[in-house]
Amino acid sequence: MAGSNDMATRKQIFEWIGRKQKIFFSPRSPLHPVGVYFSPKSRDYHGKDFFSSYRGTVLALLHAHRDFQVVTPRTLPDFHGESLVLPSVSVLSESEKQSLQALQANGTRLIFTEINASGVPGSTNTLLLDPDPGKAYFAALKKDFSTSSRRPPAELLDVLRGKTEIELYAPPTVAAHFGIVQGNPHIFLANFGGLVPHRVAVPTPASEIRVRIRADLGNNLVYLPFLGEERVLHGTKHGDRLEFTLPGVERGAAVWVQRQR
Repeated sequence: MAGSNDMATRKQIFEWIGRKQKIFFSPRSPLHPVGVYFSPKSRDYHGKDFFSSYRGTVLALLHAHRDFQVVTPRTLPDFHGESLVLPSVSVLSESEKQSLQALQANGTRLIFTEINASGVPGSTNTLLLDPDPGKAYFAALKKDFSTSSRRPPAELLDVLRGKTEIELYAPPTVAAHFGIVQGNPHIFLANFGGLVPHRVAVPTPASEIRVRIRADLGNNLVYLPFLGEERVLHGTKHGDRLEFTLPGVERGAAVWVQRQR
C-alpha cells in the first residue's frame, strides 16, 4: 500500500477489518466447486499449450461466476467435486492416473480438453472437448477482453455438473469467491469495473447484481459493503429459489445467507 493511501485511510480500513475479522478470516471450506487441474509436468513439457488452456479455463469460470477449486497432484485424491476439468493436460504419472480412475468410479465427471492422456476409459463420466474451449477463450480475451469476457465458452460451462445452493449473476468485471464460513454459504465480491492502470483508481459501481439461493436455506441475505455495515436484504421467490438484487457494489462486498431459525 506504499503511497496508495494516506494514514487516515489505512487506519479506517484496518479498523473496519478488525471489526469484521470473523467474516474475512474464519476458515473457509469449498461449496460445490468445479475442479481445475494444475499439472506441473504438463507445464514443464508443454508449457505454452497447457498455460493458455489452463488460464482460459480459469478465466471462463471466473467470468461466469462459477465456484471452482484448483486441484494439484497432491490434492487430487481428496477432491470431492462433481466435475474436474483437465485443461490440455498432456503428461500424467501412474499415481495421477489411478486417482483419476478412482474419481471417475466414484461419480466425478472428468472433462479433458484437447487431449486425454489419462488412459481412463470412455463413459458417461468422461468427456473430451476438442477443440479446446479454454485455449480458444484465452486467445479471444487477448484480442478483445471487454467483448470476449462477456461470452465465456458455453461448450465448457454447459457440461459442468451441479447446481449450488447459492448462485451469482454479475458483470464479468466482478470477481467472486465462494465458500462456507461458520456454516453459512458466503460470496466475497471485488469490483474491477472501470479501472484503468495509472489513470482511474476508483471503480465504476456494479449494479443489478443478483444472487439466488435455495428457498429452504433462509428467507434473507446479509449484505456487507466494503467499509460499511451489514444490512438485511429480502428476496422474491421463483420456484424453489429466492432471488435478491444487491445494492450497487463499489469496491467490494460480502454476502451470505441468513439461516432460518
